[in-house]
Amino acid sequence: MAKYKLVFINCTGSVSLSIVDWCDVLQYQPRPNPKDWKQITETEVYKNNNILRDYQLEGLNWLSFSYYNR
Repeated sequence: MAKYKLVFINCTGSVSLSIVDWCDVLQYQPRPNPKDWKQITETEVYKNNNILRDYQLEGLNWLSFSYYNR
């Protein structure tokens, strides 16, 4: 991480937010009420008539459930 950060600083000449700064930003974001969580049962149609597969939909539901119930 430090090696990548050093290269990034040298290439751009500026320092971006560090992981600690992002944690501070995320702390102040209000979390939604866990009772408001709704499971996604149907997928929308994306570009070229693609839809989410069952395991992708399950992963998306797990991710949103985890966010609501942190």
